Amino acid sequence: MIVNSDGSVQCVSGCTEIGPGQRTEMAMITAEALGVPLSKVSITTYVDTDNTTDTGGTNGSRQTNTGGRGIYEATIDAKKQILEYAAQKFVDDAKRRNQELRVTPDQLDIRNGDVFMKSNPSTKLTMEAVVSAAGLPILGRAIYKQDNDWERTAWAAHAVEVEVDTGTGSVQIMKYAAAHDVGRALNPFALEQQIEGGVVMALGAVFNEQLLTDASTGLPLNANMLDYRPPSILDVPEEIDIVLIEKPKAYGVFGAHGIGEPPMGPPAPAVAAAVYNAVGVWMESMPLTREKLLAELRKVR
Repeated sequence: MIVNSDGSVQCVSGCTEIGPGQRTEMAMITAEALGVPLSKVSITTYVDTDNTTDTGGTNGSRQTNTGGRGIYEATIDAKKQILEYAAQKFVDDAKRRNQELRVTPDQLDIRNGDVFMKSNPSTKLTMEAVVSAAGLPILGRAIYKQDNDWERTAWAAHAVEVEVDTGTGSVQIMKYAAAHDVGRALNPFALEQQIEGGVVMALGAVFNEQLLTDASTGLPLNANMLDYRPPSILDVPEEIDIVLIEKPKAYGVFGAHGIGEPPMGPPAPAVAAAVYNAVGVWMESMPLTREKLLAELRKVR
């Protein structure tokens, strides 16, 4: 990452954005770690590993602690340099006023874009002044390799209330709740949206989505969105209650844990368990179609 002489910050990352806001999160991590407003941070619009760091693929719910950890460590490197330059500038400015002052980097910190003395926060320098005194933009670098001390496992619990029509075999979701241990919520709004989206996507697999193929040719029979039947807005719960559990992780950036794919796992077993509790039959294969449910109901009648 780069801190410019006007106080602006450029976040340079190879993290690929696929929708949930990964690159926004990289900028947020940079702003928080450096101590500047998010409005001061921009992120490169391109992803090119010839020019940016390789953060690995955006998969496995890992970008928070791969790309995110890399940009965090690079930001800490830049912050260390800024505090060193700031300490020297405090001393130099005092000399110009015929004063003697001793300042070390550990006596300083950055907040809201200003470098200040911990013992007297009103004594401060702007980021622009510090970087200008350095003579060149400040470049933060880092190489981070995850340790093997932790198994980075996602934890979640989903609960669902269903209404089953034993005459038609239809299942309607009345209430849905999803609780996820996210370590620390860096972007609560995005987390809630990601969990809601994961639940909706998984419910499509629970009730409708199935690739049908011709037995003789192997060709798909429903190779379009209309026949494959992903859920529409009419097929999903009107409200999904999201509970964010914050138990900071030692391995996480600010204690955070990734949330990309975990919401996809619990819906199928949660719905199957709810149907069992309602009508006493276990549905062991998805999608849970009306035909399958009616067939199982006939076995227990």
